[in-house]
Amino acid sequence: MLCIGRIIYPVTSLGRGKRLVIWLKGCNLKCEGCMSKDLWEFDEEDYMPIFDIFNIVFDYRQKIDGITISGGEPFLQIDPLLQLLEKIYNYITKDIIIFTGYYKTELEKNFICQFNMLKKYVSVIIAGRYIENRNNSEGLAGSSNQEYLLFDNKYKIEELEKYKREINIFNFKNSVVLVGILNSKGDDR
Repeated sequence: MLCIGRIIYPVTSLGRGKRLVIWLKGCNLKCEGCMSKDLWEFDEEDYMPIFDIFNIVFDYRQKIDGITISGGEPFLQIDPLLQLLEKIYNYITKDIIIFTGYYKTELEKNFICQFNMLKKYVSVIIAGRYIENRNNSEGLAGSSNQEYLLFDNKYKIEELEKYKREINIFNFKNSVVLVGILNSKGDDR
């Protein structure tokens, strides 16, 4: 079971192409300036079996260019997430991006077994806390302190650093949801 905040397609603002994005609920990091504060708390009503989530993703298999996982904090649900990612990798797409607020050193220390397993299924992990005053309005990482961890040859650091930011707007459960990486305050690009 995974606690799911939302699943949305087609997202063009969190990686290359038209992506299906899965947001997990629950976050213990609670970065100031986070645009997903509504996903910080776990909610018993939002748990879904891995099989059901996989079936939702599978229905999009002919349309998607990749999958992005965000949150909340995905590593708080890493064991069931690994089960889902293995199925997605084997049957749907090998282009998988994960956003986490944990730094690489924290992943290696606190989630070493899961982190090593995850490397088999993921193209990129964008790691590190979002720090609002380090948002330089460039790239797929929200702030300049975050790092890109590449595990295959699908992406190059230069592409991720020069990623053109945009915001997608969706109606999700009768609410407006902004999806993407915001530019820094005062940047009117």
